[in-house]
Amino acid sequence: MDRIERHTRNGYWKSCGKAEEIKHGDRIIGLKRLFVFHWRIPELGFGNWVMHEFSLHPTLLIPHPLLDEKIKAK
Repeated sequence: MDRIERHTRNGYWKSCGKAEEIKHGDRIIGLKRLFVFHWRIPELGFGNWVMHEFSLHPTLLIPHPLLDEKIKAK
């Protein structure tokens, strides 16, 4: 899996390691990714900011014309 970065005004979230598969029995139902926050201002260091991102496996998503399964920006 490619490295993923999520940018914000004050820094960015950088993925650590590979996505971990979430299973129900033998079936993969989702993925778990770990991100660490990196400040844009070096003096602030790395801090203790960690985020766990969970996502459903694409085969479990039901397509609907009125719904967008991805958040573009918040």
